[in-house]
Amino acid sequence: MGAHPEAVRQDVAKVLVDKVMQLSDRIDDLLAGRASIPKVDMGLVKRIWPLLLTSKGLPQTPTLWRYLEEKALEAFQKQKVQPLTILDLKDTALLFGMVEDGASLVEMLKSKTTGDYAERQLGAWRREHSHHDIPAPVAARYDLSWEAVSEDFFGKDGKQQQPPKPQ
Repeated sequence: MGAHPEAVRQDVAKVLVDKVMQLSDRIDDLLAGRASIPKVDMGLVKRIWPLLLTSKGLPQTPTLWRYLEEKALEAFQKQKVQPLTILDLKDTALLFGMVEDGASLVEMLKSKTTGDYAERQLGAWRREHSHHDIPAPVAARYDLSWEAVSEDFFGKDGKQQQPPKPQ
């Protein structure tokens, strides 16, 4: 049985649009000097590459990106701010694994966000554009991390655990 379209829109708004707007607000704070990053002179920063990390894979499709453009992406139409990249846990491990393997983070983001793959998952871009592999130690750390998160949430038997009661 399919989900009601309004319920799906509300979920996307909660999971994605609200987070996009929060990210945009923090970038505004950095650019206006209301916030800072230790040891970073924002006057010397030429480009900001916004990365939105999600906890679970959300299929990135042209339809999703049109919805985001309608609701939130104008928030990134600022000087210095580059196109948004959305990553889930697996994409994050993949991206930083490729960096560990010697790839340039900026060059990868530039390639991913300016071509046919701007509205797709990082893995789809990687299959076509990168010769870098995820180094075995990074892949192993990702697998262990994902297993721990899954066990915390679902339990070892696959059933959702109740959060611990406050003491």
